Amino acid sequence: MPASAESIHVIARTLNQQGYIDIPAKGKSMYPFIRSGDVCRFEPFVEQDLSRGDILLFIAPGQLLIGHRYLRSTQKHGIRHFVCKGDSNIHPDLPLIGEQILGKLRWIRTGQRTIQMGSGLARLWGEAISGLPWLSYVIQWYLRLKRKMRRLRLS
Repeated sequence: MPASAESIHVIARTLNQQGYIDIPAKGKSMYPFIRSGDVCRFEPFVEQDLSRGDILLFIAPGQLLIGHRYLRSTQKHGIRHFVCKGDSNIHPDLPLIGEQILGKLRWIRTGQRTIQMGSGLARLWGEAISGLPWLSYVIQWYLRLKRKMRRLRLS
């Protein structure tokens, strides 16, 4: 979602002062793990605590505030770059540098249920979606089918 420079500053300040920030999810890029309306709690980003499958909150080009899954790191000109991707996206995002990353997801509240990122289910899904790229194609196929079905019902 687009964010103003002021919003980004408030998010960064809240993360640093309070130690967390709760942000409602919007969009389908992390479907089915995160759905629009879910509340996502992010904590400050600590590079040393990063593992494949973690979900990072970052600022992408165009001042977009995004929460996507961390896949791997690369080195370019001696600078570490972080590669992330939405679970339902086919392609990864542009590589990030550390200054673009604001936080790391701690938990998701969906309805009455809270999913801790360290839980077995969350870790299992993170490993599966990170290590099996074809799953994103299956999710895309399902989302397209769901849209078609919805349009047919409205006709």
